[in-house]
Amino acid sequence: MNMPEQELIPLSSKELWKSRLNELPHHFGHTWEHCQSMFLSTGYPTYLYAFRLNDVLVLCPVCERSFGGYIDIVTPYGFNGFISNSDCQAFSGHWSAFAKERGYVCGYIGLNPLVNADLGFSSLEMKHYNDIFTLDLTKPTQTLINAMDENRKRQLRQLDKIRGSLTTEKDLLIPFFIKNFETFMKEKSAAGAYHFSASSLQWMAEMDNVMMTGLVENEKVEAASIFGYTSYAADFLFNISSEKGREASFALIWMAIEKLTSMNIPVLNLGGGVTPADSLSMFKKRFGGEVRPLRSLQQVFNEGIFQQLCKDNGVNISGSAYFPPYRQVKI
Repeated sequence: MNMPEQELIPLSSKELWKSRLNELPHHFGHTWEHCQSMFLSTGYPTYLYAFRLNDVLVLCPVCERSFGGYIDIVTPYGFNGFISNSDCQAFSGHWSAFAKERGYVCGYIGLNPLVNADLGFSSLEMKHYNDIFTLDLTKPTQTLINAMDENRKRQLRQLDKIRGSLTTEKDLLIPFFIKNFETFMKEKSAAGAYHFSASSLQWMAEMDNVMMTGLVENEKVEAASIFGYTSYAADFLFNISSEKGREASFALIWMAIEKLTSMNIPVLNLGGGVTPADSLSMFKKRFGGEVRPLRSLQQVFNEGIFQQLCKDNGVNISGSAYFPPYRQVKI
């Protein structure tokens, strides 16, 4: 039986990370640049996990987190997860063995809804917790327009009225984005995962594979949206706006759609809501894109330690929707 090669490529090995990643179609969340930006907030040791068995290659960025003297793993914020050039039923077993050898207690792996490789994981380990919406940018523009609801079509007809106030100039938009990000997220009661440092936001916004669209009126920025992309797909990351700029949300996304289409990016992931069917989710749904399930892989590698950590922190495992449950107490 052939044994796989498995390795963890650290952020310090930038060129090796990029070399491995260039072997597979990948997304913004897999890139070294994005994972470096997240590291600037979390400080978690971050790696590109690489698995190779014969002609099969599987990659996934992971972060190691310490809790109570033990280590668990999580994917960095964003749409990343496992990517592969082939289905491989045997992979799940090799992955679990690797995780146990590393001494991990458990793992929370966000799965990319645009990746469909079957890697042998049990449906019991995969949790469907939300939905996202994607737009196929290879379709003719009129087809995209026809799929939108009437309110979006109305906003598109009115776009020319504000087009002169729209910009993609990062030098104008980045200071507004960074200055207002924290306050805007607090107003939206965003989860702790959205609490990024100014250095993370600066790094992210300045990346070559990040595009920004914004609204400027009377020489004042009122809204900014940010999109990360590779040649395979783009992700709508954030929209930050003043009260005055909130009505421009559609225009900023449509402007990005025009730019991404001109760059031959095939798909735009609009993301979803904070919770299923909330107002943000409905806003994105009205673009008429495809609905895709958002799943996570939740695995326990050391049941004894997992149970003990939950017990020590007064967590009822069966009653917790959070994973791992013991991190509800200390994050």
